[in-house]
Amino acid sequence: SSSDRIVVMTGGVADQIGTPFEIYNRPTTRFVANFVGQLNRFAADGEGRIGGVAVGQGEFAARPEAVHLGREPGADIVLPARVEEVHFLGSVIRLTVQAAGTRIALDTFNRPDAPPPAIGSAVELSLSSRDLIRLEWRPQPPEPCVPALGKARHAPPGSAPPFPLPPGAASLIGTHPAIPGD
Repeated sequence: SSSDRIVVMTGGVADQIGTPFEIYNRPTTRFVANFVGQLNRFAADGEGRIGGVAVGQGEFAARPEAVHLGREPGADIVLPARVEEVHFLGSVIRLTVQAAGTRIALDTFNRPDAPPPAIGSAVELSLSSRDLIRLEWRPQPPEPCVPALGKARHAPPGSAPPFPLPPGAASLIGTHPAIPGD
C-alpha cells in the first residue's frame, strides 16, 4: 500500500508535502517534478504560447501519459513531431519524438490493429494545457556536510543544520573518527 502523505525533501528542507497523487500530478517545484517521474519539458514562446495555445511565460512539463499520438478529443495543444525511437514494452509502447525543439516521450497502448509509427515518420502530438505542470525554480540551501576527495567538509562550528535534529543527534555532528585528519 502507498503512504497517505509523502514529504519530498532537498537539502534538509521539505519541498512538498502531499498525497502520492498530488506529488506526482501537481509538483510544486522543479526538484519534486524531476524526483517522482519522467517529464517532457516545454518552453513557452515569447508570447507565452505552446503550440499556439496561451499558457503563460515560463517552463512547463507534461508526463508521458499526458501526451497523445494524434489529435485527442479535448486536447487543445497540437504539435508536429518526428518519431526518433520506438520501444515495445508489452502492453505499452514508449515513443520518443522530436517536437517543439525538444525530445518528448509518450506512451501508447499496444493494439494489434494499430502498429506504432515507423522511426523517421511525421506524426502529430496532442495534449491538454490543463495537464501542463509549471516548473518553478527555488534556490536550494547549501548542504551542511559535503564529501570532497574522501574527506568531509563540515558547516562552520556552532552553525545549526537546516533541519531539526532528533534528540541526541547533536553529539554526532562534527568530527568523524573514520576520516583521518578531520
